[in-house]
Amino acid sequence: MDGNRKILARRLLNVDDARSEAVSRRLNELFPGHAATAGLPFVEHEYLGVPVAPLLAPSDIDAWNQGL
Repeated sequence: MDGNRKILARRLLNVDDARSEAVSRRLNELFPGHAATAGLPFVEHEYLGVPVAPLLAPSDIDAWNQGL
């Protein structure tokens, strides 16, 4: 998506826009082995105005599952 690429270009490369290859290369440099998901917090932060947080704390998962 062009909007996401522009967000990542601004956050990772300090430019208004960049080719997908440049954004991917930077993600791979910064987050080797996790580039496919590493950009999500940047994009979410832009859209939501807050960083992504888990819906449940790990300590609450068992109680939630038992409640089902």
